[in-house]
Amino acid sequence: MILACFVLGPSTRKVAIALLPILDRRISAGTVSQVAKTLDAAVAAFHRRPLPDIYPVLMLDGVVLARKTGAGALKRPVLVALGLRPDGRREIIDYGLAMAESTAQSELFVTDLYRRGLQGKALEMICVDGGAGLVTALPMVYPGISVRRC
Repeated sequence: MILACFVLGPSTRKVAIALLPILDRRISAGTVSQVAKTLDAAVAAFHRRPLPDIYPVLMLDGVVLARKTGAGALKRPVLVALGLRPDGRREIIDYGLAMAESTAQSELFVTDLYRRGLQGKALEMICVDGGAGLVTALPMVYPGISVRRC
């Protein structure tokens, strides 16, 4: 819930109220703002970090998140990349907010993974849920890698 508060963008006052039951004390809007800045820096570093090219399986999906606005619900897809490590553990590689689950947005997301080091030398298979954008974009970035729908 805490991360959702920071991701979905409510006011610092609303986040402070949401934290009250967890922390069992009130915190100031300034403290919430400082925590948000720290989280923003950590998230930015996560999205820029070099990626190891070690995954035999790459799983990609788009998850639609909705948030309430004054004009109604705003729905935006979040593209998610999950890797299966050689030791069998799953790892979140990256995620990114997209304007749509389109080929262009999917290609940008996957190209960024490639540019940061995930060039597919260890990849044996890529699994997708069947979203047309990802299915179309993958051969452009990872030609010759088997793409399976799951």
